Amino acid sequence: MRTAIAAILSLTLVMSLVNATVALASDSLVVFLGNHSLVGALPWVALPTLLMTFAVYGLMLLTPMIPKRWFIPLTLCGPVTALAALPLMIYFHTQAPWIAFGISVVQMVVCLVVLRKMRGSWSIRWPLFNVDQLGDRGFRWGHTAGFATVNLLVLLPATVAYLVVCGGLALNHYTGGFVSLRPEGMTMQARKYIRDDGKTVELVPMSHIGDSDFYQSLTASFSPTAVILMEGVSDKDKLFANKVGYKKTAQDLGLSEQQEFFKPKGELVAADVDISQFSKASLEYLKKTMTIHAKGVTPETLPLLMQPAPEDLPKRLIDDLLTLRNRHLLEVMEERLKTSDHIIIPWGAAHMPGISEGVLKAGFRVQDTEDFVAIRFSGRKTAGGG
Repeated sequence: MRTAIAAILSLTLVMSLVNATVALASDSLVVFLGNHSLVGALPWVALPTLLMTFAVYGLMLLTPMIPKRWFIPLTLCGPVTALAALPLMIYFHTQAPWIAFGISVVQMVVCLVVLRKMRGSWSIRWPLFNVDQLGDRGFRWGHTAGFATVNLLVLLPATVAYLVVCGGLALNHYTGGFVSLRPEGMTMQARKYIRDDGKTVELVPMSHIGDSDFYQSLTASFSPTAVILMEGVSDKDKLFANKVGYKKTAQDLGLSEQQEFFKPKGELVAADVDISQFSKASLEYLKKTMTIHAKGVTPETLPLLMQPAPEDLPKRLIDDLLTLRNRHLLEVMEERLKTSDHIIIPWGAAHMPGISEGVLKAGFRVQDTEDFVAIRFSGRKTAGGG
């Protein structure tokens, strides 16, 4: 058993070094030469390495013979650096290649330091980790209980709290303050804009799933005389065989689907684009995503997950899913403002910053705001106002 554990630890170190080397080489090519040729190789190296490090971390729970001073830094380096980079990715996402490059440098340094400390020299020969470097003690209840306690009562709650904070920062940043996380729940801020000619536009950020009272409160707040510009990409040419639905997800979370409870009164106007207007790259990516959503991760769909994406895919997706649709919506809004005094736009929260910018450019100013709790953490079922 000791020989097997030593072999596993040697293999883990090798895989970590290979993963760090490939990542550093790939990120270096991207940031210095704009070359993405190695990006497609990263998942094939990173996934097995991640699984191996998780297995070693599990072994450290079971036996104290594995030297933690070396293998805790090695196994936690990837998750810790990824978590540490989250705030940078939120506020400096345009510098994502450089952030990824920094992560790769840190991971490579950690691997090399662990290797040097473990072997006492820079010589590399198999096995990298010798059996005599293992501790003498096997399984110990005290060790397992202590290790599990630290992970369950310290590391896990700290990680969850950190992710919640980062999630709140991301929501607020990417939605321009239209969405925020508060102790009572996830809050949507509706904003009313007014223009000197008396015309008004209301922007109402929406969520595909939420508390039923959230949708009912919004429905009750809408004026029956308003023109409501509705979101919803059409597919007139039937390009997609699979459709994305949120009913099951909503049920699993004890929430409701938007289309079930959001029934606004007033003049409903389709103000979205047809999916045929999207770029080819976006269409292919969305088809793949919908296939995985419909069938789950299976031997059939796993290769789809491993396929490298075009290097300009993020920009194309943003252009199609946000910029193109926002521009079309604002054109519809301008047209309807010629005959309507009150327009309501209940669109997804991610659209709100761009739409708000267009509304402000059209001569409007914010007159009032109102907060609605879309997903209430406390379990109470009355939507909040503010």
